[in-house]
Amino acid sequence: MAEYDDAYEEEFYDEMEEGITSEDCWTVISSFFDTKGLVSQQLDSFDEFISSTMQELVEEQGQVTLDQTLPPSDEEDDPVVLRRYELKFGTVMLSRPSVTEGDGATTIMLPQEARLRNLTYASPLYLGITKRIMEGRERLIADRDEDDVAPDADEDRKARGTYLQWEQKELPADQAKEETVFIGKMPIMLKSKYCILKDLMRRF
Repeated sequence: MAEYDDAYEEEFYDEMEEGITSEDCWTVISSFFDTKGLVSQQLDSFDEFISSTMQELVEEQGQVTLDQTLPPSDEEDDPVVLRRYELKFGTVMLSRPSVTEGDGATTIMLPQEARLRNLTYASPLYLGITKRIMEGRERLIADRDEDDVAPDADEDRKARGTYLQWEQKELPADQAKEETVFIGKMPIMLKSKYCILKDLMRRF
């Protein structure tokens, strides 16, 4: 048994002394580049930006609020003085690379066509947006507090100031739901997972 152990240890140490040769290193390196390519780091970074980072940036912003001051109106007894538009951002969506021609027709675009026509190889970018409209009407502070304070003269009531009472405006059914809006075009990296040639076999 001792002789067998000694023989095994000698064989093990012989293998250890041989180690990893330069030929082994080049075999591993060649295999890596055959699988991943020379620009795998850039492609992975681009894919991560499209699939995750863009949506995270949209969620950080969340929504946009715009206020519109309306001119005074003598025709209404209780006019709206301020209209507030609240736009809430939802899901970012990316379509396939395409090009819109002069006649308005949109067709799928291949990288070769983009090169020949000197166009940007890009995909339409869409964003889901939900809209809400709030309307503000002026109210006297004295009217709000009239239960706690004795009635005053009209001039005294106005002197105490005003505040805005907000009400949500009802929208048509087609405007109340989330709307998909075109917001621009995203250039696409060739051979990324969003490239139209990604899953196609290369022809020689």
